[in-house]
Amino acid sequence: MLTDRQEIILHFIVDDFLNVSMPISSKRLLEKYPLDVSSATVRNEMAELEDLGYLSKAHTSSGRIPSRKGLRKYINNISKEIESVPSQFDFDINFDDSNLNRLGQGIAQTLSNKTQHLTYVTLTDEKEVVKGVYLTSISDTLVLLVIVFDSEAVKQVTIEKSKDITQNDLEELTRELNFLLVDASINESVNIMTHLGDKRPEVRSFIQMLSHHMNELNSENSVSFYSGLGFLLRDFERDVETLTQLYNDIENNRLPILTNKSNGIEVKFGEEIDTNYQLLSIISSNFTHNDVTLNLMIIGSEFMGYQKIISLLHAFNQKES
Repeated sequence: MLTDRQEIILHFIVDDFLNVSMPISSKRLLEKYPLDVSSATVRNEMAELEDLGYLSKAHTSSGRIPSRKGLRKYINNISKEIESVPSQFDFDINFDDSNLNRLGQGIAQTLSNKTQHLTYVTLTDEKEVVKGVYLTSISDTLVLLVIVFDSEAVKQVTIEKSKDITQNDLEELTRELNFLLVDASINESVNIMTHLGDKRPEVRSFIQMLSHHMNELNSENSVSFYSGLGFLLRDFERDVETLTQLYNDIENNRLPILTNKSNGIEVKFGEEIDTNYQLLSIISSNFTHNDVTLNLMIIGSEFMGYQKIISLLHAFNQKES
């Protein structure tokens, strides 16, 4: 556990580094911040923070840079502070616009301009709810999943199954799904299915496949927009591999969509997202308004201006609500 002084010094180092993108020395800290301690004390605390894994020593100077652990500590601390104060940003966005294309593109452009980073927005229409689920065996290894919605739309998909899953299993599962999923959206249905009771291993595996295919059906009701590719080129001009991977994933609709369990704001780094991504982070948030689920992702290098971006997304969420 860090001391109060170590917490303060770590905050100043990370905050200053994110602003100037250069290693932070004890001399700079004392010149810029009212620490009221000696240079030797600051150096000792910085060395301790390095030993604890919060800082890294820059090879070309006496300064330190934040590690991922240090960034995570800083992000957690500022997030708590930001959530406790009123928002300070205004957004000229009509959240009640029924045109999802206009709404999504407007949000992407607005947030990209304000954050100065690539912004990726996904809107999912949640108005349709399930009115019936049917599982019909086609062969020993194939099942037809049919979902009827309140709009009278019918969606169906063929799913592989183990030969150990019997007709009785399918009939029992059909009854259970109709009891649990009627009047739920596809998104809600997927979440419900992840909490089904104890089943045989082969049935659990089949339910996972059902959930996966239902999630794909849900994506058919989604539209995505992005803005700020120029910022992406700036953020990763020295990391061509990550830049190329990101660009290809965006253009081919393969970008992993990060969703949160609550309306909070989350930050994930490179390998937490995809092994093909390295020196990047994604700040994400999501909420539901007028039966439309909105997912936001601000994408940039791991050394983004987290305080401004998290403050902005917090204000955005407050504005929407």
